Amino acid sequence: MTAERLIACHECDLLQREAPLTGEGVLRCCRCGAELYRHHRDSLDRALAYTLTCIVLFVIGNTYPIVGLSVNGDLVETTLLGAVRVLYTDGMWPIAGLVFVTTFLMP
Repeated sequence: MTAERLIACHECDLLQREAPLTGEGVLRCCRCGAELYRHHRDSLDRALAYTLTCIVLFVIGNTYPIVGLSVNGDLVETTLLGAVRVLYTDGMWPIAGLVFVTTFLMP
């Protein structure tokens, strides 16, 4: 007995059999015409290109100074990791941890 995979329309909740797609095909709902899923050509190559671009931009974004303060004509600049270090040494370790997690671990 073959198990047919069913897919539910996210618009009208109609259960339909999943059909294989070729090329740039689109599977649409029989009742309302909503797009159920689409086959993208070269989707793995596209995902790899986006990932590599994100890695490069992440390195560039965390290398150059982003936080700056000018006091009495002196300009002090630091990177996000430098800001985390300063927050930690000033005793604000919960905020330093939050900044570290949201800028380095989560992206």
